[in-house]
Amino acid sequence: MLFVPSEEHFRHRIYNVLTNTFSDSKLVVPFKLRFCGSSLGWLVAVQSDFVVTLYKPFSMVEGGGDVDTNATIHLPPLFPPDHAESYEYYVFKAIITADPITNPDQCVIVVIFSEFCKMAYFRLTKDVTWTGIEHVGWPIDEVLYCYDQFYALNCQGDLVSFRIGEQYIRDVKVVARKPAITIVGKSYLVKSCGETFLNVIRFMEWSFVSDMNDNISEEDDMVLERATPEVVVYELDFEKGEWIEIESIGDLALFLGDNSSLCVAASDFPGCKPNCIYFTHDEDSLRSGHLRPSDFGIFHLDSQMMEYNLGIDETNLEGMFRLPIWIVPTLNE
Repeated sequence: MLFVPSEEHFRHRIYNVLTNTFSDSKLVVPFKLRFCGSSLGWLVAVQSDFVVTLYKPFSMVEGGGDVDTNATIHLPPLFPPDHAESYEYYVFKAIITADPITNPDQCVIVVIFSEFCKMAYFRLTKDVTWTGIEHVGWPIDEVLYCYDQFYALNCQGDLVSFRIGEQYIRDVKVVARKPAITIVGKSYLVKSCGETFLNVIRFMEWSFVSDMNDNISEEDDMVLERATPEVVVYELDFEKGEWIEIESIGDLALFLGDNSSLCVAASDFPGCKPNCIYFTHDEDSLRSGHLRPSDFGIFHLDSQMMEYNLGIDETNLEGMFRLPIWIVPTLNE
């Protein structure tokens, strides 16, 4: 589901893309911060002192009772920069290896952070500070946890695997080289429902349009919109260490964005479209106060066509003051 910021302070709405409907309830979240991602049902935010906060809001439906204090975990500050940098946008992506409450000893948080897109990790029950991850190349575009190790896509397009040991990372290895393609957009690393990985390359286009809510003759009334005209999918051949372009993912559906990338069998979820990639408007390098959330859609691999806006009407799109993110909700009946 899509976690959509509301114009009301501290309240968010939940949009079900399989039914094209908003939930009647609004989630009360005690932060006005940007959530930089989601993983295992947890939201991740960075506060003004660069403290990283893990938050699970789904017990907090309005009128649903007291706040569950176990749903908020504050981690140490994450390497505060030496120069001015927006704390809300300091982390681009975060992944969590195990649930922090039910399995804290196995919980490792890995983030992609700073304008240089570096990586760092924090072991929930073992560490008191963050540890930077070196020797994998940076900037880092994407990171994934699978098979008891981490996989990262660096700026050269190499897929690098590594493990986190007691003192430092180990077993660093280049698994595959960059696909033979020029990327103008973003790459996403996804574990398929089988035994392999998918590298989804999302091409992007940016354009300035007039904000029809204001005086269009003013320069400040031009807003930046983004669109995804094309998507290419590669499957990893582990033995050859190569990315092989594929034209179909069969019954699978992918949900990509600032969240931990998710792959599901579409046939398991009524209303979910097979052989499709669901996108949300996630963070990119062109940050701007005039950036309008606009790049939502479902890319159909069979027809190579994009179905825009995920069924959300224009009124709700215009009211978004922050970018929405995918979540895997754990709401109780």
